[in-house]
Amino acid sequence: MKFKSRLKVLLCLLVTSVACFLPAQAQQPVSINGFGSVRLGKLLPSKDNPQLVEFYNDDGLSFADDTLFGLQLQTESSADLSYTLQLLGKALEDYDPDVSLAFVRYQLAPDHQLKFGRLAVPLFAQSDIQYVGYSHDYSRLPKALYYRFDFEVADGVAFEGQQIFQDFSLKYVLQLTEFSGNVFKRQGSGGIPIKLHQMNNLRLELAYQQLQLFAGGVRADTDADQLNAQLLAPLLPQLQASTASLAAQQQFMAALNFNKDAAYTFWGLRWQYQAWRLEAERSRYGISDSADVINTAEYLALSYRFDRVIVTLHQEKQTENPENVQWLTQVTAPELRQIGINLSRSLNNTSYRMQVLSLRYDLQPGIALKADIFNGKHQLANVGRFKGFSLGVDFVF
Repeated sequence: MKFKSRLKVLLCLLVTSVACFLPAQAQQPVSINGFGSVRLGKLLPSKDNPQLVEFYNDDGLSFADDTLFGLQLQTESSADLSYTLQLLGKALEDYDPDVSLAFVRYQLAPDHQLKFGRLAVPLFAQSDIQYVGYSHDYSRLPKALYYRFDFEVADGVAFEGQQIFQDFSLKYVLQLTEFSGNVFKRQGSGGIPIKLHQMNNLRLELAYQQLQLFAGGVRADTDADQLNAQLLAPLLPQLQASTASLAAQQQFMAALNFNKDAAYTFWGLRWQYQAWRLEAERSRYGISDSADVINTAEYLALSYRFDRVIVTLHQEKQTENPENVQWLTQVTAPELRQIGINLSRSLNNTSYRMQVLSLRYDLQPGIALKADIFNGKHQLANVGRFKGFSLGVDFVF
């Protein structure tokens, strides 16, 4: 059995044992909640499929891309101490249960708490609930931002709190975490392993009446030896065949090296006025001064509620400019610059924009029917325009 599978089993057994033990000894109930989405969809490309992560990459109708089930167990050993475990199974992964959250919470004061364990990293406004489809009005949260990164969860400690200033409310989350997982999923085989050490994570949310403003970011030290081995090492034959000096070749490889600081920032707003709601988010992320360019993602959404029906129109955009790389300023040899640009173009080629019209119908408490149609355009000439639709149901229990 693989180590990861063993870890899942051990965590499940540990939390199950705690859940079974506590009611008998401390007379505290175990809270069990669940959520899920079952959705059928299809993408209709005019040329090639854009191959976005978990977004109808196969021909024909698909149930797998947006279908998932989750289960959360929570129990308290005292008024100040509780334990939480969340399991998530995706249809794309044959419903193999993944320990998406597993932490201990200690209540320091009514408005402040500590968490230890596997935590949701604050990458977006709705990081904590992005897989709970019932909690939002979209068929799927805007794909450009909510890209389902592996580093959306990490292991560590968090301090969370809230302060009230007259009509203002300020919420904050500070985390120190470690991550080991995959990135560059578009490179195939589920991505390439990477480690992020000493992740410093921050999220702030300021609320005033119907307006919410939020911002945050992540900074980490990158251990990317696998990225260097799989993406940069194949360049060596081209370098050796060039006329550039050995010193220039070494400088070139150092400029592209992925073992540098990684950064992720986001900001946005949410405004509610009677039946209207406006939402917007923007993020920028990448590995500084490396072959990875800075990615920009954003969306703007407007929705209106008609009793049980909510109509949402949003536009989303993801931008990667392979020509905009900082290491180019360090490389003067024309041959080496061209080799680097070719690599950057192959790694950073997912610029697109998409318009989505979503419809939500609240069938009954805990169940919402959803449908959407979308239309987009990719920067790659072999992809071009694409469109599609989805139908499904989101639920909680």
